[in-house]
Amino acid sequence: KIVDDLKPENFKTKALASTLAVVSGAKRVVWIVSSADRPSYDKIRRASKNIPWLNTVNAKSIEIKDLFYAEDLLISKTALAEIQANYK
Repeated sequence: KIVDDLKPENFKTKALASTLAVVSGAKRVVWIVSSADRPSYDKIRRASKNIPWLNTVNAKSIEIKDLFYAEDLLISKTALAEIQANYK
């Protein structure tokens, strides 16, 4: 699923988990985010670290195993543009 850039109001694990559970109800989710906005990216990584069913990946460091084992894939629009620029 391609989603708009999700910028949570507060970067708390509980708020992020509830937001992403609404977007995707899968048991294994890979969320690919752009690292263009570095402070926001670091906060998202820290908040998502304690969500067991979520794997947050930088758009520049995607690995095939992350994609293979995912039941659902969430990609932000800026991350998609970054992937297209890197893998042309």
